[in-house]
Amino acid sequence: MKTARMISGKRPGNSTRRIPPRGTTSPTTTATTARDQCFRLLRQSHCAEPNEPVYYHNFGTTVYLFRKDAMDHFKINEPQVFDKALDLYARALQLDPQDFPLATDIAQTYYGIKPRARTKRWLAWNYALKIARDDIEREGVYIHFARVKLNAGRFDEAAATSTPSPTRCMPS
Repeated sequence: MKTARMISGKRPGNSTRRIPPRGTTSPTTTATTARDQCFRLLRQSHCAEPNEPVYYHNFGTTVYLFRKDAMDHFKINEPQVFDKALDLYARALQLDPQDFPLATDIAQTYYGIKPRARTKRWLAWNYALKIARDDIEREGVYIHFARVKLNAGRFDEAAATSTPSPTRCMPS
């Protein structure tokens, strides 16, 4: 039976830093390559099926959620990342204008944009409300109307929003 010393030529417990063989990649390079491959595959998926909204939706969500990676990959700044995500979402919405989860993703994207795009955010949430298919989806939108009003310091209006009424949810 071979011992650790016989295999490595060293005594057990003595560790030395392993140097990767020449021509291999570092973890940082590997992560960058994987990130770039991910963005490339997402782009190819919607190019392969240009009339399939789910690919644009998924790509937009990935760009939004992984903003720093998207900035590095596309060589753009954060506002341009939001624009890119919203553009991908808009393409998906053109293909499927009744997609409620997509509409809410679009509206939620505006929470991350600074300075706040209040009018666009309200329009997006009102669109989501318009295409909501049932009371549960509508209630979810009303919660966001209240959240937006709370963040704006409009506490009385936020409390009134808890009783669903589209006219109470319009920006003033």
